[in-house]
Amino acid sequence: MHSATTEVASPTYDAGYFEVLARVEDRHFWFQARNRLIHALAAQLIQVAAAPRRVLEVGCGNGNVLRWLRSACSESSVIGLDLFPEGLSLAKARTGASVVSADIFRLPFRESFNLVGIFDVLEHLDEDGAALAAVGSIMPAGGQLMITVPASESLWSYFDVAAHHRRRYDPVQLRRTIENSGFQVDFLSPFMATIYPLVYAGRKLASWHGKSAKQSAEYDLKIVPGVNEALAFVLRQEMRFLTARRVLPFGTSLLALAHKK
Repeated sequence: MHSATTEVASPTYDAGYFEVLARVEDRHFWFQARNRLIHALAAQLIQVAAAPRRVLEVGCGNGNVLRWLRSACSESSVIGLDLFPEGLSLAKARTGASVVSADIFRLPFRESFNLVGIFDVLEHLDEDGAALAAVGSIMPAGGQLMITVPASESLWSYFDVAAHHRRRYDPVQLRRTIENSGFQVDFLSPFMATIYPLVYAGRKLASWHGKSAKQSAEYDLKIVPGVNEALAFVLRQEMRFLTARRVLPFGTSLLALAHKK
């Protein structure tokens, strides 16, 4: 849930969330599950990359995922990029990684990257296809791309409003956006299938409570002892299917792996 482009009139992200998220991400079941999945897949992909191995996370925010990428790609040069200095200061402190403040449409790199991760960023951008094309400009042919985005317009709620999302994706839409931007999709699947009914019901019910979008979104981030651990456990089982490249039927998020044509 990060931003990587500038829009003064229509902000792509509320920088105040960087510290809010930093307090819960390590323990919250959703972030744990997503990060374990990213770690496992990044470790697979970097093994087939040619040396020198360079990894970039676009929209690294406060460094939550960047730590997992550094662990998965420990013998590679790993860099985090984000527009917001509020996030980058936290990312630097949390990871010790090199971080760069830049707009996704004005990437400051001369070197190419074997692996680029864009995790819950594209939904914040009006021009998601143009953003992917810009990323492709700093990747060699065959370079690997990892993407996660929120899924299913039926789940659109206060959370998307508070997070400044432009859209939620369906698999066909995400595949089309990726492939029209110069990439070939190798694997695409929904994930977080286990929690789909809970998220759907919870967000519909919350919309009747009269709270602001921001209040409701922050409530979703609360750690509920017992429930949090149970959901973390069931999602760990789900991740085994995804790391084996097995497609799930539905989910609250989408995962895509692609390579530059």
